[in-house]
Amino acid sequence: STAGGMMNLSFPSASGVTYEVLYTSSLNSPITWQTNTTITGDGSVKAVSDPIGATKRFYRVLEHH
Repeated sequence: STAGGMMNLSFPSASGVTYEVLYTSSLNSPITWQTNTTITGDGSVKAVSDPIGATKRFYRVLEHH
């Protein structure tokens, strides 16, 4: 969702799992993903906010067990 000039992303987490939130400005090959943040799960819903800029961003969340 977006509010107040921010992109807000939320996802459920599992206890002890590390989540890496990544973004890219283009889905054209080659895709270069950059880390936005890393979060340790605890069983709750986690939220990440990122300022909305002039360039589109695409996001993904990776789980690291």
